[in-house]
Amino acid sequence: MATNTGIWHKTSVEVAEEQGRKYHAVTTTIAGQKRPRAESVHPTAPKPTILPRHTPLVQRASSLPPGPPKLAASPIISLSPAATQVLMLKRVLEEKNAKVLLVLPYVALVQEKVRWLRNIVQGVVKPKDEIDDEKRIWRRRADEDTIRVIGFFGGSKIKPTWSDFDIGVCTIEKANALVNTAIDDCTIKHLKSVVLDELHMIDDDHRGYLMELMGTKLLTLPQPVQIIGMSATMSNISLLAKWLGAHSYETRYRPVPIEEHLVYEGNIYPAATTSELLKTAKNLNTATQKTGSRATRRIEPSGHKEFQDPVLNAVVSLASETAKAGYGALVFASSRYGCEADARWIARVMPALDELESGLAEKRTELMAELRSLGTGIDPVLEETVPMGVAFHHVSLH
Repeated sequence: MATNTGIWHKTSVEVAEEQGRKYHAVTTTIAGQKRPRAESVHPTAPKPTILPRHTPLVQRASSLPPGPPKLAASPIISLSPAATQVLMLKRVLEEKNAKVLLVLPYVALVQEKVRWLRNIVQGVVKPKDEIDDEKRIWRRRADEDTIRVIGFFGGSKIKPTWSDFDIGVCTIEKANALVNTAIDDCTIKHLKSVVLDELHMIDDDHRGYLMELMGTKLLTLPQPVQIIGMSATMSNISLLAKWLGAHSYETRYRPVPIEEHLVYEGNIYPAATTSELLKTAKNLNTATQKTGSRATRRIEPSGHKEFQDPVLNAVVSLASETAKAGYGALVFASSRYGCEADARWIARVMPALDELESGLAEKRTELMAELRSLGTGIDPVLEETVPMGVAFHHVSLH
């Protein structure tokens, strides 16, 4: 009877384990003498399966109820960092050599989170190793007793390794590469928790498959890995919970109500009543004419040539009137150039320094002086927009 050898393909986890057994099957004690490698469990004990039924944790709220890992959904994404900090620090402090990965979609978020986490863990000391320093066969690292937070992202000048961090903050691509390297090096056993921020990116056409591949690999590891997912916009959380084998909890609580509107051709519509607008370009103008009477407000066209584009006119009008009313406005752009361009356009319609109250004008003047005194100097666009109360931020701004 023919065997299945050569027909079934081995997973990367199985290949890595087989290599580890070959390389570490025996260890030399005295020249010419070898002894079997010591096993942590009895040889006859059942080995863990490749597909363990452990329950991952996918969380989007600020706290978890006691009990087994849960999958919770909440629109309050601003509260989630507190929960992830507690869970990551708990793993690092309670388990020896534990590694935790925090996966973020963008380089700017990685850099910001690294700085933030380093401030959080500053002064926190890990439990010391019981081995006496005099009996060590290797030198103690200077940062061995501290919680090391390292960022992994494309374009970084440093190339840290798996042993250089306790909490790794990385982009989706770097996280997937780190997991692959750890599997090949047989060090994946130290990975205890993975935090997937902006979990709805799994549906992204270009990068979502990497997050899905990484999640599949984590689910097939011999040891359980805690998976913590966060998203404020995911609607099919029950489907994801079914795939991960997790428990699902969902809440709609919002401390501040949010109203959604759609702006098209200068008309502002409630988002809940704009389904007929989401049609093909051929029928869009017709739909707009039919629903024009339900527009809650209209943004009048600008008399200036620069603002003839209805989208630009709407962005500048809504942002400027919100700021003039004493509130803050946050505008998202699709590119770095778009961030700077929008900041310049909005600044052009904002009151100048000589039109402001003396106290507010003095504060902005002091802020400009502080920015000019920085070692890198002030960005020319910020020098133009900050006096008007407008600023921008993207990955190239340090």
